[in-house]
Amino acid sequence: HMTTSEGVEMIARARAEGLDIIAETCTHYLVFTDAILARFTPERVQELQTHQAEYIAKILKALKSFMAGWMSLWQNSTGAGR
Repeated sequence: HMTTSEGVEMIARARAEGLDIIAETCTHYLVFTDAILARFTPERVQELQTHQAEYIAKILKALKSFMAGWMSLWQNSTGAGR
């Protein structure tokens, strides 16, 4: 599980030496820059923790709506579920 660019370099060296190895990472490791992380002051972190359940509920509601729309589109285009 990669969290740093150094890890990518290590995997590249290992592959160059013939090791059959792969690696993976998470999206937030690719998009959170130092500038973005600097905005997470202790106050902002506290606010996020305080409202965590509310934020998660909003995300899940949006995801549910998105998936319902996607499934409807897929079913209508393929005839699946008929």
